Amino acid sequence: MKKIFYPLLCLFLFSCEDDANIQFRIKNELGESISRCYLGSLIRKGSNSYASKSYKNRWNNIADGVTTDYRKVKGKFWGYSNCSLEFYGDNAKYPHSSRTNAIQESIDLLGLSLVKDSIKHPYTNEFIKKDRLPDGKYTLIIKGFDPKIAQTIIVEVVKDE
Repeated sequence: MKKIFYPLLCLFLFSCEDDANIQFRIKNELGESISRCYLGSLIRKGSNSYASKSYKNRWNNIADGVTTDYRKVKGKFWGYSNCSLEFYGDNAKYPHSSRTNAIQESIDLLGLSLVKDSIKHPYTNEFIKKDRLPDGKYTLIIKGFDPKIAQTIIVEVVKDE
């Protein structure tokens, strides 16, 4: 019985963690190369701990006008909830690090029927419930910087399929 039960339990737990098939790519419309782009969240264990779980994808060296490859997001809605950019080099026009939390606002404008879903918090074991994007391919377009809020990126999410 154990020989059958434990593999099935492991399969069930793994599939609950990341059963969504959401893929993102990045399109750079900034007018400058992006050294690094991170899409997703980092969940910390707590304020007194260095432990963390990453639900991020990273793309390196995205030239202006380039659209990257697709990558499957990790951790359902945590896999696309934030975006941060880094710029290196003597000629960089933008701050070293910039970020946005406006991805959800852009998703809301798509008018898609979102999927009710949940994911287990890696440290508290609490199930976090939140709407997520339907399975599919999406492009996160990096459009520019918000002149009103320092180091804040303007983005747009587009459904590709």
